[in-house]
Amino acid sequence: MKKFAPLIILGIFLAGIVWMIFGMKSAMDMADHTKVKKIEATLK
Repeated sequence: MKKFAPLIILGIFLAGIVWMIFGMKSAMDMADHTKVKKIEATLK
């Protein structure tokens, strides 16, 4: 089991990074959508 401990830690670490990137991406997308809606509203 000792052999796998570093791999498990690395896996959790990588999963955390990926999760953070996706979280930031979705947050940016949400911000972009609200911006786009505001721009469309002002154009109309």
